[in-house]
Amino acid sequence: MTSTDGALSPEVRAVVDEFQAMVSVDGARIDVLRSDPSRLELDLVLVEAGCAECVMPRDYLEAIIRDQLQTALDAPPEVTIRDPRELTDTPKAD
Repeated sequence: MTSTDGALSPEVRAVVDEFQAMVSVDGARIDVLRSDPSRLELDLVLVEAGCAECVMPRDYLEAIIRDQLQTALDAPPEVTIRDPRELTDTPKAD
């Protein structure tokens, strides 16, 4: 896991590390793009994933980490995950 700013509080770091362990089972990785008290932006990296489709969809992943943050913090940050599976502009064949 990498962070562009290193500003994670110990509580948020613990949640992100636990979340990282969960997604790594499918070969995915989570990178922290941005973190401040009100916002946590994560990048789902699937380069090593043997089955990218096996990794849960973004909305499920966001719900999981939001629940974990709400348990750990009085005022959890808003969470967004960038999922490369949603960034393709390639038209699908009929």
